[in-house]
Amino acid sequence: MSQYDIYRAANQRLEALIDVNPSHETGLRAVQARASARLKVMAAFLEYLGNPHRAAPVIHVGGTSGKGSTASSVASILHASGMSTVLHTSPFLQVSTEKLQIDGQLIEAPLFAELTDQVIDAAGRFGQIRLTYGEAWMAIVALAMARLKPDVAVIEVGAGGRFDLTNVVDSSVAVITTIGIDHTETLGPTIPEIAWHKAGIIKHGQSVVHGVEQTEARAEIDRQAAAVGVASLTRIDFTDLQVDQGNDGHATWRDPVTGGRLRAGIPGLPQAQNGALAVAACRAFAPDLALADIERGLAETRIAARFERMPGERAVILDGAHNVQKVGAIIPDLTRLPRPRVGVIGFLAAKRSDEMIGLLGPALDHVVVARPDVLGKSGRDVAQTAESVRAHVAAPVISASSPADAVRMAEGIAGDHGSVIVTGSLYLCGAIRERWYASPEIIEQKTQWAGSYPRPS
Repeated sequence: MSQYDIYRAANQRLEALIDVNPSHETGLRAVQARASARLKVMAAFLEYLGNPHRAAPVIHVGGTSGKGSTASSVASILHASGMSTVLHTSPFLQVSTEKLQIDGQLIEAPLFAELTDQVIDAAGRFGQIRLTYGEAWMAIVALAMARLKPDVAVIEVGAGGRFDLTNVVDSSVAVITTIGIDHTETLGPTIPEIAWHKAGIIKHGQSVVHGVEQTEARAEIDRQAAAVGVASLTRIDFTDLQVDQGNDGHATWRDPVTGGRLRAGIPGLPQAQNGALAVAACRAFAPDLALADIERGLAETRIAARFERMPGERAVILDGAHNVQKVGAIIPDLTRLPRPRVGVIGFLAAKRSDEMIGLLGPALDHVVVARPDVLGKSGRDVAQTAESVRAHVAAPVISASSPADAVRMAEGIAGDHGSVIVTGSLYLCGAIRERWYASPEIIEQKTQWAGSYPRPS
């Protein structure tokens, strides 16, 4: 049995837990009540398992935008300093083992399968819950922490924070990257409401690091920090970073501690903010961290579909920006791309796609519309998206029957000298990424950058 077959069998057991036709009430209060109840059940289930999530110190990373990049940078920096690390991020692009990385590598298929079986079987004995996909994954991460006993576990919040399933952890450092409008159906429609959820990961005795700019959002963070009693509260003011960007697209910034320049390993202007937050979080966790380790860890950080250029001579860029804040952040990088610029765009139905289209439109010369496909979440219909693009954008618009067809059509329009930008959904980026990085090889090699090139198109 191949590694990929082992992975697929375990992953199918997990996917069977997804309720593809939920019938419960969708009002905000009902949603939050269910989330609160699920968090209590999650804690009870982990207690039944022996509280494996307490087997290692935790850095907990939340926020509206940048938390995946920040969490990945934190893990990379601490690993560069000699620490063993477990990194949990969400969602995944191509294979679900991306969600659990051990010292920079995806969890191997046999261990993933073993932990999956252990969780699902234990849930059957526990008997108090119908295990959901999210609960199963949090339990898998917790059992991996207990099995591996890393020096640190870096855990990314799924959505929100206060009632997120990851909030069972008792972290040493809490990080809140930024706050913007997203997940309004579960968090509420206003910045203060969303900030209240994000601030819920702040707990007694922690060090807290954040980059939140809005006064009303900072007030929620300050209120939570004062209520629980934190060890320290550090805000990174992005206006003080003196951000610059090289011709290679990588951002640099002034380190507030040393005064020197630091460089992000992930391309794109927003990575200066994410990198600065990651460095501050690492220093809060390990105050004596060497500058050389910080620099090496930043340089070695990789995360897929964050202004990621695909292999080959043509400029095909994947960026999974999927909310208004994220799309706004990539516009400066997008406008640096050679023309004609062809956007391959698609969105989940729940997203504020019209506002994202309005931001993207002026920077694009052509648009190809595709539909993201993910189990348990609805992609916005291609015809509806195309209609919205025509209402907001003067550029020509065409529709594609699949993500793979969309990128081929876009490459044809861009030609040898133009560029293609795929954005609007991480799931859309994941589907298109298969052309260059195939899932079976990702599983076999335990890296998202597996395989050999060029691949046939």
